[in-house]
Parts: sequence; C-alpha cells; structure tokens
Amino acid sequence: MGPRQERPRSVRLSELFEDGKDILFLYSHMFIPGRKGLPLEGGCPSCTAIIDAIDGAAQHITRTVNFAVVAKVPIEQLRRHAQARGWSRARLLSSAGNTYSRDYRAESPDGEQLPMATVFARRDGKIYHTW
Repeated sequence: MGPRQERPRSVRLSELFEDGKDILFLYSHMFIPGRKGLPLEGGCPSCTAIIDAIDGAAQHITRTVNFAVVAKVPIEQLRRHAQARGWSRARLLSSAGNTYSRDYRAESPDGEQLPMATVFARRDGKIYHTW
C-alpha cells in the first residue's frame, strides 16, 4: 500500500481535520531546485529523513492528530518521492500554485524553501495557528 493516490484536488485547511481530531500537524518538506533526476529527485535529505521516521510512526500519531506533508512542488513529484522512500501513511499535499508556504514561513521572501513544522488547532469551529 502506498501513499494516498487520490486524484489531485484543491482542499481547504478545514478539510484536513478529521472528526474527533482537533490538532493538525503539517510538515513543509523542502525540494531543492536543480536536483531533478537525482536519487531524491530534489527532496531535501534532512526533510526526507524526518518524514521517513514520522511515516513509520504515523499509525500511532494519527490516532489523535491529523498529519500531512506539504511541499511546494507538483503533487506528482511529491508522490514519486514518497513512493521511492516507501512512505505509506503520510498524507501528501502540494502547495505549488498557492501561498501556503509563504503564509506559514516555509518560504523566504526570495522564494527559498524552508523546513517548517506547523501546527493548527480547531476550537469551537475556528482554526488557530499554533506551534
């Protein structure tokens, strides 16, 4: 079983919360421009190692917390990277074409991608950005 292979579609932040789970943990995975075609297809080695570990523990983490990996590359590229790494539990999201990475400090003003763990909490129907 590989990572979720749903047909790509736009999702709202609120849709990433499952019933009964009011915490959302998103990890912004960096991809390095110009590394296409190399073994990691441009994926940051440190980010990759972090998600290797989290994906292995995801069955336990996701019992109480929503979890996904976000990358500012087309979803197909992130899926190929995930498949090459054997990730099978992490939900994969692309922030290519939207402002998520910039809005949540996973991208510098000059467009450089930055690693970022972002946490959101849902309380009384409202979503709050927290750390």
